[in-house]
Amino acid sequence: MFSRTATVLKRGLATSAARPTPSMLLQPALFVGIAIGGFGIATLSSADSGCPMPWVGCKPTKDSKTIVATSLAPDAIGPYSQAVKTGNGTVYVSGNVGFDPATMKIVKGGPAAETEQALKNMGEILKEAGSSYDDVVKTTVLLASIKDFAEVNKVYSKYFSSGLPARACFAVKELPAGALIEIDAVAICPTKCK
Repeated sequence: MFSRTATVLKRGLATSAARPTPSMLLQPALFVGIAIGGFGIATLSSADSGCPMPWVGCKPTKDSKTIVATSLAPDAIGPYSQAVKTGNGTVYVSGNVGFDPATMKIVKGGPAAETEQALKNMGEILKEAGSSYDDVVKTTVLLASIKDFAEVNKVYSKYFSSGLPARACFAVKELPAGALIEIDAVAICPTKCK
């Protein structure tokens, strides 16, 4: 068992109660948390609590990572899952493009139609994970052209209208399958640590 150690930052100066050893860094139940804004950096061993995420009060199981898959959204076109749900109820939804799940082809109609379809696909994945648009805390929107920003926002705002998630938006050189947009998400689940 490892003892708790902490490094506290105060006005840019660090003091340490103990330095982590290489064996501590290799321990799977070790949690390293970083608090932004000068509150501190803490290294805690959770070996004594039996939970890799003691701040959510759950007990780890071998099911702490669940692959989320639904036939109501397009299959992954590479070596990844539609989404992954962790033991603490966080859902990581892979990037969705405007694929029609039945044909696995990008819908016609430009950026607005692709955004609509991508968000419908995301909704089915969220539902399968036990989550919803209201539970999304962060999205990333990738655009083939930044000129499509306003058109994508118009559709996006139909799905995220209150309690807006944090978001990043980037224009990129290319997207898979010639898509014009791609959107991924991080959500929480109302039911944690089943």
